[in-house]
Amino acid sequence: YQCTTSMFSNETGTYTMNGAMVSLRPEKNPYKMTNSGAPSSNREAAGKLVNRSFPVRIYREGPLMRLELKDAEGAVQTFSASSHK
Repeated sequence: YQCTTSMFSNETGTYTMNGAMVSLRPEKNPYKMTNSGAPSSNREAAGKLVNRSFPVRIYREGPLMRLELKDAEGAVQTFSASSHK
């Protein structure tokens, strides 16, 4: 059918650091879902606001500084700035 389903979410809010923990407090979390094969199912909504806290680790890997967050299930997310100038 060559249909495409897309979802976009952009959470914004505040964070606080306390030692090796970061706490996220979302204030807005709108999402938009589109389906090119069934436009009647397209929707936009406010999204859930869920407070979360993560252990955080900052470390160097080669020339990059990395930020690592680990959730309650042990899944790790790593963030770093681009090395391109």
